[in-house]
Amino acid sequence: MILPLVLAVICWLAGFDILYALEDIEFDKDYGLFSIPQRFGIRRSLNIARVLHFITFGLLVLNGVLFGLGSSMELACSL
Repeated sequence: MILPLVLAVICWLAGFDILYALEDIEFDKDYGLFSIPQRFGIRRSLNIARVLHFITFGLLVLNGVLFGLGSSMELACSL
């Protein structure tokens, strides 16, 4: 029952890690490091991060449904 929450945290973390890696894209290229922004470019990396954050949102909503959070979950999602 806690699996959606675990997956939400993983997707959230991965999405923000990609955003932070965008700051180091030139460093990664110069030193031959492999990162998502270096491999896919800025635009595609932003799209990947966006998808991961949408998945996070969906998993958090699912988690709220599974735990029966009801109206408090709906209020949090509307913010």
